[in-house]
Amino acid sequence: LVVISMSKLRIDSSSRPMDVEAGPGRLILFTDFSGSEGDELLAILAGVRKPSGGSVEVNGSQPGRGRGPSGAVFLTRATSLDPARPPLRQLAARLALHGCGSRRDRAALVGWMAGHGLEKEAATRTGSLPGWMPGFMELSIPDIARPPVLAVCDPLASMPSSWSDRVIGILSDLKGSGCAIVVAAPNPLGLCGIADEIARVEE
Repeated sequence: LVVISMSKLRIDSSSRPMDVEAGPGRLILFTDFSGSEGDELLAILAGVRKPSGGSVEVNGSQPGRGRGPSGAVFLTRATSLDPARPPLRQLAARLALHGCGSRRDRAALVGWMAGHGLEKEAATRTGSLPGWMPGFMELSIPDIARPPVLAVCDPLASMPSSWSDRVIGILSDLKGSGCAIVVAAPNPLGLCGIADEIARVEE
């Protein structure tokens, strides 16, 4: 079963054509780029923009016209959380968009934060948190929702080493649950160890 299929895909004019397939429980790591190609790849998968060449299918259909694949989770390099508001309510609202809006799901989110020692931070204004922390908190969405597809850009950016290990653990666990994962990272660090395939973006 192929969940994500890319045929001669070019992200932009500087990238090489790529042929990549990912099934359930596989992680594809895109690396060797220096600009914004990571977030641009996520935009292509989400149907926000077209590739410079080639085609992509997710769950058997081509993303487009601003419509991404149903149930997929996309996490860009820069956090999408409002800096003026605490993370917890924002994340609960986003979980609800993925069909996880029950009291049990909210309790799971609170428990997720507690499990990582972030109860206080989750109730603190996002803009006052360390720069890496909101991005880590956003990983609660796929970790709880268990989507069929996850695309994430540079999940280890500015992450303290001990927290990088947690990120890798979360991604590994999602793989084990059958999630097809795309990770774009210019500096892959420890991500190579959990990747099933590595795709190099630039010529």
